[in-house]
Amino acid sequence: MTARIAGFEPRGRAYALLRTTLAAQALIVLVLDPDGRLFPATAANPGGVRCDGVHGAALWCLGGPSASLLPARLVTIVVLLPAMLGWRPRLVGIPHWYVTFSLAMAMPVPVGGDYVAQIATMLLIPVCLGDRRRWHWSPVRAPLAPGWRGAAYAATLVLRLQVTIIYATAGLAKAADGRWRDGSVLAMLSTDPRYGLPGWLRPAGLFLAGHAPLAIGAAWAVIGAEVLLAVAVHGTAGWRRAAFVVGVVLHAGIVVAFGLPTFGAVMIAVLGYACYAGRRTEGAGSGTARCAQGAPVIDAQER
Repeated sequence: MTARIAGFEPRGRAYALLRTTLAAQALIVLVLDPDGRLFPATAANPGGVRCDGVHGAALWCLGGPSASLLPARLVTIVVLLPAMLGWRPRLVGIPHWYVTFSLAMAMPVPVGGDYVAQIATMLLIPVCLGDRRRWHWSPVRAPLAPGWRGAAYAATLVLRLQVTIIYATAGLAKAADGRWRDGSVLAMLSTDPRYGLPGWLRPAGLFLAGHAPLAIGAAWAVIGAEVLLAVAVHGTAGWRRAAFVVGVVLHAGIVVAFGLPTFGAVMIAVLGYACYAGRRTEGAGSGTARCAQGAPVIDAQER
Protein backbone atom coordinates (compact mmCIF):
# COMPACT_ATOMS: atom_id res chain seq x y z
CA MET A 1 0.00 0.00 0.00
CA THR A 2 2.80 2.42 0.90
CA ALA A 3 4.51 1.74 -2.43
CA ARG A 4 1.26 2.36 -4.30
CA ILE A 5 0.74 5.69 -2.60
CA ALA A 6 4.38 6.70 -3.15
CA GLY A 7 4.04 6.05 -6.89
CA PHE A 8 0.55 7.50 -7.25
CA GLU A 9 0.23 10.30 -9.82
CA PRO A 10 -3.36 11.34 -10.60
CA ARG A 11 -2.62 14.45 -12.68
CA GLY A 12 -2.81 12.93 -16.14
CA ARG A 13 -5.11 13.57 -19.07
CA ALA A 14 -8.04 11.91 -17.30
CA TYR A 15 -7.77 14.45 -14.46
CA ALA A 16 -7.64 17.39 -16.88
CA LEU A 17 -10.53 16.06 -18.95
CA LEU A 18 -12.63 15.43 -15.86
CA ARG A 19 -12.16 18.95 -14.49
CA THR A 20 -12.84 20.50 -17.90
CA THR A 21 -15.92 18.34 -18.50
CA LEU A 22 -17.42 19.02 -15.08
CA ALA A 23 -16.97 22.77 -15.48
CA ALA A 24 -18.20 22.78 -19.09
CA GLN A 25 -21.32 20.81 -18.16
CA ALA A 26 -22.31 23.30 -15.47
CA LEU A 27 -21.38 26.24 -17.69
CA ILE A 28 -23.59 24.99 -20.52
CA VAL A 29 -26.50 24.64 -18.12
CA LEU A 30 -26.02 28.14 -16.72
CA VAL A 31 -25.58 29.82 -20.10
CA LEU A 32 -28.40 28.07 -21.95
CA ASP A 33 -31.08 27.51 -19.30
CA PRO A 34 -33.15 30.46 -18.02
CA ASP A 35 -33.99 30.82 -14.34
CA GLY A 36 -37.46 29.38 -14.90
CA ARG A 37 -36.01 26.12 -16.17
CA LEU A 38 -33.23 25.86 -13.60
CA PHE A 39 -35.45 26.79 -10.67
CA PRO A 40 -39.06 25.92 -11.52
CA ALA A 41 -41.60 26.88 -8.88
CA THR A 42 -42.97 23.96 -6.87
CA ALA A 43 -45.45 23.66 -4.04
CA ALA A 44 -42.58 23.27 -1.57
CA ASN A 45 -40.51 26.05 -3.15
CA PRO A 46 -42.78 28.71 -4.68
CA GLY A 47 -39.75 30.90 -5.39
CA GLY A 48 -38.09 28.11 -7.36
CA VAL A 49 -34.80 28.08 -5.43
CA ARG A 50 -34.47 25.49 -2.68
CA CYS A 51 -32.93 27.01 0.45
CA ASP A 52 -34.12 24.79 3.29
CA GLY A 53 -31.66 23.03 5.59
CA VAL A 54 -28.25 22.36 4.09
CA HIS A 55 -29.51 23.75 0.78
CA GLY A 56 -29.33 27.20 2.37
CA ALA A 57 -25.53 27.10 2.04
CA ALA A 58 -25.87 27.31 -1.74
CA LEU A 59 -24.63 30.45 -3.46
CA TRP A 60 -28.14 31.16 -4.75
CA CYS A 61 -29.46 31.40 -1.19
CA LEU A 62 -26.87 33.66 0.45
CA GLY A 63 -28.54 36.95 -0.46
CA GLY A 64 -32.08 35.62 -0.50
CA PRO A 65 -33.44 33.36 -3.26
CA SER A 66 -35.01 36.09 -5.39
CA ALA A 67 -32.19 38.63 -5.03
CA SER A 68 -29.36 36.17 -5.73
CA LEU A 69 -30.39 34.74 -9.10
CA LEU A 70 -28.37 36.99 -11.42
CA PRO A 71 -25.38 37.65 -9.10
CA ALA A 72 -25.04 33.95 -8.32
CA ARG A 73 -25.20 33.05 -12.00
CA LEU A 74 -22.49 35.60 -12.85
CA VAL A 75 -20.21 34.50 -9.99
CA THR A 76 -20.62 30.88 -11.01
CA ILE A 77 -19.74 31.60 -14.63
CA VAL A 78 -16.64 33.55 -13.53
CA VAL A 79 -15.50 30.53 -11.48
CA LEU A 80 -16.35 27.90 -14.09
CA LEU A 81 -14.53 29.54 -17.00
CA PRO A 82 -10.99 29.21 -15.55
CA ALA A 83 -11.87 25.76 -14.18
CA MET A 84 -12.91 24.64 -17.66
CA LEU A 85 -9.75 26.08 -19.22
CA GLY A 86 -7.59 24.41 -16.56
CA TRP A 87 -6.08 27.53 -15.01
CA ARG A 88 -4.48 27.26 -11.56
CA PRO A 89 -6.21 24.16 -10.14
CA ARG A 90 -4.81 25.01 -6.71
CA LEU A 91 -6.74 28.28 -6.64
CA VAL A 92 -9.87 27.24 -8.51
CA GLY A 93 -10.46 23.71 -7.14
CA ILE A 94 -12.44 24.66 -4.03
CA PRO A 95 -14.50 27.44 -5.70
CA HIS A 96 -15.28 24.99 -8.51
CA TRP A 97 -16.62 22.49 -6.00
CA TYR A 98 -18.65 25.15 -4.18
CA VAL A 99 -20.45 26.45 -7.27
CA THR A 100 -21.14 22.87 -8.38
CA PHE A 101 -22.47 22.06 -4.92
CA SER A 102 -24.56 25.25 -4.99
CA LEU A 103 -26.14 24.40 -8.33
CA ALA A 104 -27.10 20.90 -7.22
CA MET A 105 -28.44 22.12 -3.86
CA ALA A 106 -30.42 25.10 -5.14
CA MET A 107 -32.29 23.33 -7.94
CA PRO A 108 -35.62 21.85 -6.79
CA VAL A 109 -35.26 18.94 -9.21
CA PRO A 110 -31.55 18.31 -9.92
CA VAL A 111 -30.63 15.54 -12.33
CA GLY A 112 -28.24 12.72 -11.56
CA GLY A 113 -25.35 14.39 -13.36
CA ASP A 114 -25.46 17.36 -11.00
CA TYR A 115 -25.06 15.15 -7.93
CA VAL A 116 -22.26 13.16 -9.56
CA ALA A 117 -20.47 16.39 -10.53
CA GLN A 118 -20.81 17.70 -6.99
CA ILE A 119 -19.20 14.58 -5.52
CA ALA A 120 -16.47 14.42 -8.16
CA THR A 121 -15.40 18.06 -7.73
CA MET A 122 -15.27 17.54 -3.97
CA LEU A 123 -13.08 14.44 -4.30
CA LEU A 124 -10.74 16.26 -6.69
CA ILE A 125 -9.95 18.92 -4.08
CA PRO A 126 -6.89 17.11 -2.62
CA VAL A 127 -5.42 16.74 -6.11
CA CYS A 128 -6.15 20.37 -6.97
CA LEU A 129 -4.66 21.73 -3.74
CA GLY A 130 -1.45 19.81 -4.38
CA ASP A 131 -1.31 20.79 -8.05
CA ARG A 132 1.00 23.80 -8.39
CA ARG A 133 0.91 23.97 -12.18
CA ARG A 134 -0.44 27.00 -13.98
CA TRP A 135 -2.58 24.84 -16.31
CA HIS A 136 -3.87 21.37 -15.65
CA TRP A 137 -2.97 20.44 -19.25
CA SER A 138 0.75 21.09 -18.64
CA PRO A 139 3.16 18.13 -18.32
CA VAL A 140 3.69 16.90 -14.78
CA ARG A 141 7.30 17.67 -13.85
CA ALA A 142 7.26 17.18 -10.09
CA PRO A 143 5.33 14.72 -7.89
CA LEU A 144 2.66 15.79 -5.46
CA ALA A 145 3.83 16.51 -1.93
CA PRO A 146 3.50 13.34 0.21
CA GLY A 147 0.55 14.68 2.20
CA TRP A 148 -1.44 15.69 -0.86
CA ARG A 149 -0.49 12.48 -2.63
CA GLY A 150 -1.89 10.37 0.20
CA ALA A 151 -5.07 12.45 0.38
CA ALA A 152 -5.48 12.27 -3.40
CA TYR A 153 -5.02 8.49 -3.33
CA ALA A 154 -7.69 8.11 -0.65
CA ALA A 155 -10.07 10.43 -2.52
CA THR A 156 -9.58 8.44 -5.72
CA LEU A 157 -10.47 5.22 -3.91
CA VAL A 158 -13.63 6.90 -2.62
CA LEU A 159 -14.47 8.07 -6.14
CA ARG A 160 -14.10 4.51 -7.41
CA LEU A 161 -16.39 3.35 -4.62
CA GLN A 162 -18.91 5.99 -5.68
CA VAL A 163 -18.73 4.70 -9.25
CA THR A 164 -19.37 1.19 -7.93
CA ILE A 165 -22.41 2.38 -5.99
CA ILE A 166 -23.84 4.18 -9.04
CA TYR A 167 -23.50 1.27 -11.44
CA ALA A 168 -24.27 -1.51 -8.96
CA THR A 169 -27.45 0.27 -7.90
CA ALA A 170 -28.52 0.74 -11.53
CA GLY A 171 -27.65 -2.79 -12.58
CA LEU A 172 -29.19 -4.58 -9.60
CA ALA A 173 -32.36 -2.46 -9.79
CA LYS A 174 -32.79 -3.51 -13.42
CA ALA A 175 -32.09 -7.16 -12.59
CA ALA A 176 -34.83 -7.02 -9.94
CA ASP A 177 -37.33 -5.62 -12.45
CA GLY A 178 -39.26 -8.29 -14.32
CA ARG A 179 -39.57 -6.07 -17.40
CA TRP A 180 -35.80 -5.98 -17.73
CA ARG A 181 -35.38 -9.69 -17.02
CA ASP A 182 -37.80 -10.73 -19.76
CA GLY A 183 -36.82 -7.95 -22.18
CA SER A 184 -40.30 -6.39 -22.33
CA VAL A 185 -38.80 -3.07 -21.25
CA LEU A 186 -37.75 -2.56 -24.87
CA ALA A 187 -41.36 -2.44 -26.01
CA MET A 188 -42.12 0.16 -23.35
CA LEU A 189 -39.09 2.28 -24.25
CA SER A 190 -39.92 2.07 -27.93
CA THR A 191 -43.45 3.40 -27.53
CA ASP A 192 -43.32 5.82 -24.59
CA PRO A 193 -43.93 9.28 -26.13
CA ARG A 194 -42.09 11.17 -23.39
CA TYR A 195 -39.21 8.99 -22.23
CA GLY A 196 -38.93 6.53 -25.10
CA LEU A 197 -36.72 6.26 -28.15
CA PRO A 198 -36.69 9.03 -30.76
CA GLY A 199 -38.84 8.42 -33.82
CA TRP A 200 -35.97 7.38 -36.07
CA LEU A 201 -34.91 4.66 -33.61
CA ARG A 202 -38.34 3.28 -32.77
CA PRO A 203 -38.49 0.79 -35.67
CA ALA A 204 -35.23 -0.77 -34.47
CA GLY A 205 -36.50 -0.87 -30.89
CA LEU A 206 -39.78 -2.45 -31.93
CA PHE A 207 -37.91 -5.00 -34.04
CA LEU A 208 -35.84 -6.06 -31.03
CA ALA A 209 -38.91 -6.04 -28.79
CA GLY A 210 -40.71 -8.33 -31.24
CA HIS A 211 -38.03 -11.02 -31.01
CA ALA A 212 -37.76 -12.32 -27.46
CA PRO A 213 -34.18 -13.66 -27.65
CA LEU A 214 -32.92 -10.34 -29.01
CA ALA A 215 -34.91 -8.32 -26.47
CA ILE A 216 -33.68 -10.41 -23.56
CA GLY A 217 -30.11 -10.28 -24.84
CA ALA A 218 -30.19 -6.49 -25.22
CA ALA A 219 -31.69 -5.97 -21.77
CA TRP A 220 -29.19 -8.26 -20.07
CA ALA A 221 -26.32 -6.70 -22.01
CA VAL A 222 -27.13 -3.38 -20.33
CA ILE A 223 -27.41 -5.05 -16.91
CA GLY A 224 -24.16 -6.93 -17.46
CA ALA A 225 -22.35 -3.77 -18.56
CA GLU A 226 -23.39 -1.90 -15.43
CA VAL A 227 -22.41 -4.74 -13.12
CA LEU A 228 -19.07 -5.07 -14.94
CA LEU A 229 -18.39 -1.36 -14.46
CA ALA A 230 -19.23 -1.62 -10.76
CA VAL A 231 -16.66 -4.38 -10.27
CA ALA A 232 -13.94 -3.76 -12.87
CA VAL A 233 -13.22 -0.21 -11.75
CA HIS A 234 -11.39 -1.80 -8.78
CA GLY A 235 -9.51 -4.31 -10.91
CA THR A 236 -6.14 -4.34 -12.61
CA ALA A 237 -5.15 -1.72 -15.19
CA GLY A 238 -6.31 -4.03 -17.97
CA TRP A 239 -9.73 -4.52 -16.40
CA ARG A 240 -10.09 -0.78 -15.84
CA ARG A 241 -9.24 -0.04 -19.47
CA ALA A 242 -11.87 -2.55 -20.57
CA ALA A 243 -14.37 -1.00 -18.16
CA PHE A 244 -13.76 2.43 -19.63
CA VAL A 245 -14.44 1.19 -23.16
CA VAL A 246 -17.65 -0.50 -21.99
CA GLY A 247 -18.70 2.68 -20.17
CA VAL A 248 -18.11 4.86 -23.23
CA VAL A 249 -20.20 2.53 -25.40
CA LEU A 250 -22.95 2.34 -22.77
CA HIS A 251 -23.26 6.09 -22.25
CA ALA A 252 -22.87 6.90 -25.94
CA GLY A 253 -25.77 4.55 -26.57
CA ILE A 254 -27.84 6.26 -23.88
CA VAL A 255 -27.11 9.67 -25.42
CA VAL A 256 -28.13 8.48 -28.89
CA ALA A 257 -31.26 6.71 -27.65
CA PHE A 258 -32.52 9.05 -24.94
CA GLY A 259 -30.54 12.29 -25.08
CA LEU A 260 -28.99 13.47 -21.78
CA PRO A 261 -25.65 14.46 -23.39
CA THR A 262 -24.33 16.41 -20.39
CA PHE A 263 -25.05 13.50 -18.05
CA GLY A 264 -23.33 11.12 -20.45
CA ALA A 265 -20.28 13.38 -20.72
CA VAL A 266 -20.01 13.68 -16.92
CA MET A 267 -20.27 9.93 -16.39
CA ILE A 268 -17.70 9.14 -19.11
CA ALA A 269 -15.29 11.70 -17.64
CA VAL A 270 -15.76 10.41 -14.08
CA LEU A 271 -15.32 6.83 -15.26
CA GLY A 272 -12.20 7.83 -17.20
CA TYR A 273 -10.61 9.33 -14.11
CA ALA A 274 -11.63 6.37 -11.94
CA CYS A 275 -10.07 3.97 -14.45
CA TYR A 276 -6.92 5.88 -15.38
CA ALA A 277 -5.94 8.00 -12.36
CA GLY A 278 -2.59 6.94 -10.99
CA ARG A 279 -1.01 5.91 -14.29
CA ARG A 280 2.26 7.78 -14.48
CA THR A 281 3.05 9.96 -17.43
CA GLU A 282 6.65 10.14 -18.61
CA GLY A 283 7.13 13.49 -16.92
CA ALA A 284 5.64 12.32 -13.67
CA GLY A 285 7.75 9.19 -13.60
CA SER A 286 11.00 11.05 -14.25
CA GLY A 287 10.17 13.63 -11.61
CA THR A 288 9.40 10.96 -9.05
CA ALA A 289 12.61 9.13 -9.83
CA ARG A 290 14.68 12.27 -9.44
CA CYS A 291 13.08 13.01 -6.08
CA ALA A 292 13.84 9.48 -4.92
CA GLN A 293 17.48 10.10 -5.75
CA GLY A 294 17.49 13.28 -3.70
CA ALA A 295 17.67 15.70 -6.64
CA PRO A 296 15.53 18.83 -6.37
CA VAL A 297 12.71 19.00 -8.87
CA ILE A 298 11.40 22.44 -9.79
CA ASP A 299 8.47 22.72 -12.11
CA ALA A 300 8.54 25.87 -14.18
CA GLN A 301 4.75 25.87 -14.05
CA GLU A 302 4.91 26.30 -10.27
CA ARG A 303 6.62 29.68 -10.49
